[in-house]
Amino acid sequence: MFVVPVSRRSSTYAHPFSRLLEDRLERVLSAPTESAGISARTPALDVTDNDADYVAVLDMPGVAKDDVKITVDGRRITVQAEPGKAAGADDGARLIHRERPALAYTRRFVLPADVEQAATQARLEHGVLTLTLPKLRARSAALITVN
Repeated sequence: MFVVPVSRRSSTYAHPFSRLLEDRLERVLSAPTESAGISARTPALDVTDNDADYVAVLDMPGVAKDDVKITVDGRRITVQAEPGKAAGADDGARLIHRERPALAYTRRFVLPADVEQAATQARLEHGVLTLTLPKLRARSAALITVN
């Protein structure tokens, strides 16, 4: 079984330097999503498979759990996050210098099998989003008596 990424090209043998280069090029060539200067970013993704479920781990620093939106549609998983108000910025505050951009995260991926939407769990701790996606169990055959 394997995971097919939808929003990012990846290779099993990709060097970390190529990922760094991809992120830099993506940041330079992509247009901001809003006029406020929020740029889109594809978070790093790790997916593990065990007997009962899939576990997906995404790096999303600087995002509050209220800003994360997760959509599960069969095998397709979509994770989106758009940060709220910048930390430390009051209504009357004026930004003098910025080096930390506000980032919006978007990641879509397809799993090898369907997952149970109702039993899916998400946890965000220290900028790491962990999704537990239980596999959809096959229904057992039912014996029907003929009247």
